[in-house]
Amino acid sequence: HFNYDEPEKWYTQFPQCAGFRQSPIIISTPKSIDILIFPLEFGFYDTPLSKSIKLHNNGHTVEFDIPPTLSGDKPYISGGLLDDDIYEAQQVHFHWGSPTRKGSEHIVNGNRYDIEMHIVHKNTKYSSVEIARQYEDGLAVVAVLFKVVKSDNVFYPGLNVIYNNLENVKNFNTTSDTMYLISMASLLGNINREDFYTYEGSLTTPPCSESVTWIVFSDVLPISFKESDNVFYPGLNVIYNNLENVKNFNTTSDTMYLISMASLLGNINREDFYTYEGSLTTPPCSESVTWIVFSDVLPISFKELPKFWGILNEQGKNFVNVRPVQHKGFRKVFHRKPLIQFKYLG
Repeated sequence: HFNYDEPEKWYTQFPQCAGFRQSPIIISTPKSIDILIFPLEFGFYDTPLSKSIKLHNNGHTVEFDIPPTLSGDKPYISGGLLDDDIYEAQQVHFHWGSPTRKGSEHIVNGNRYDIEMHIVHKNTKYSSVEIARQYEDGLAVVAVLFKVVKSDNVFYPGLNVIYNNLENVKNFNTTSDTMYLISMASLLGNINREDFYTYEGSLTTPPCSESVTWIVFSDVLPISFKESDNVFYPGLNVIYNNLENVKNFNTTSDTMYLISMASLLGNINREDFYTYEGSLTTPPCSESVTWIVFSDVLPISFKELPKFWGILNEQGKNFVNVRPVQHKGFRKVFHRKPLIQFKYLG
């Protein structure tokens, strides 16, 4: 088991994560070596898959396995630095960030992009991915980078099938059948398959096996704001999306997402707040609290608000959990204003 809290400590459980051939890396065009190599061959990439893909949330990513095509053959790649070996497509998964952090793993020419898609291929000389990852030539991963653009007119059939089903796999260990037959080529949009970076690296998640030939396309595919909203999960939305699971008294729900405390504050101005000496607002009402109340008010959509209203108490009834305002007495309320007025644009 692993998480993204402290990836620099993965090596304590998975020693290969401290190896010398690890991925991802920073790619710089001026520092890369231009060579004439055979182009990549994308076999059966244009043939529709024989089954609809099933998205799965495994707690670390959204992924799906790749079935054979309608012809009975597996999509594959060969050429480039792969020599004459054939690498069959096995699985696709995604890496993403948050509204305040880009999500690509590879950094290209100083740019980290919004999303990175990985298409994992296995060398046919090995019977399984588990065996293949034990060998330097075991796996080949195609990486596609995505950049959010201010347009609703971006449409790639295969990718849109995935985007439209992400809502169904928000929660850990859920699956969603997309109900459409797509081809692997439809995941690549109009990308230039002739222009790519390639290097020898590793899996980017434990066990970090150094068995991967990476193929990172130079082209960056656009993704519209509308679709990116379905991929990013800010801290507050992680909570909103799980309220339905704790509607009944004494139930719990593991959100299964790693969040930061900052993600709960949105874009609030932390420089501007009120502070006073007070108490807990529920029994035993201990007078031991220094309160800090932000001046900014965060928006919440009407879609999220009713999720709070639906929470039930021990009697199975809705409730309001607001304590009446108390007398201030002789206490002073202090207002901290920033010396410079900041304007937050979200």
